[in-house]
Amino acid sequence: TVLASYRTLMARARTGLSFTRTGAAFIGLGIALLRQFRSGPWSALDALIIMMGAAMVAEGFYWYLPGRKAGREGAHAVSAAETRRSIWEEVFPDLLHSRTFAAMRAPLPPVKGYASPGIWATTGLALERTLLADRRNVMARVRTVMARSRTGLSLIRTGMSITGIGLGLLVYFGAGSVSWTVLETAMIAAGLLFIADGFSWYNAAERTRKTFPYCFGELEIAVPDYGTPARAWRKAVFSDDDV
Repeated sequence: TVLASYRTLMARARTGLSFTRTGAAFIGLGIALLRQFRSGPWSALDALIIMMGAAMVAEGFYWYLPGRKAGREGAHAVSAAETRRSIWEEVFPDLLHSRTFAAMRAPLPPVKGYASPGIWATTGLALERTLLADRRNVMARVRTVMARSRTGLSLIRTGMSITGIGLGLLVYFGAGSVSWTVLETAMIAAGLLFIADGFSWYNAAERTRKTFPYCFGELEIAVPDYGTPARAWRKAVFSDDDV
């Protein structure tokens, strides 16, 4: 539930970054119109466009900042959970938090051959419930890491938009006006900071994602038959090659 809250806040942050990109486009359009044409009654419209863009940027940052905090706390929570051992790792260490795809193919804990089908069924169901509960927690952490990766990509897109607008204005109008040049340079610098920050989010999330076996392109899932020992269960293989 806590990780779901972090993911919701990061989704809200991505929406805020979309606001920011749209607002930056409005600001760029307003500045271009204001500088391209002589002052007149239509200058009020140019100023209105700039103010609308600035309001959208401010709204976007208001949505983004809580998501940024959630991204940091979510990454810390995932890291802490992955380094903390549970009692089930003592019982089935190769089945729960495996770090390789080969370990995911390991056979399920076998039931003794002399046990009756009824014992197989009740033991299998209880074990399956326990393992599924733990795997849901692991997959929730995967989704949180992927949400942080998507937020990083959204930061990169926002930074590229702001940098492109500032650079386009500077190239088109030149550096004749000191005040406009300072503003456009500030936009370029802010955009580059967004891009660098986005890459730091994305790269960290991708490194964490690669440690999860659920992110491989091929998965083998057991099809349980609780009337037989676990070693006799059928397997279903899902691969990207089948798509």
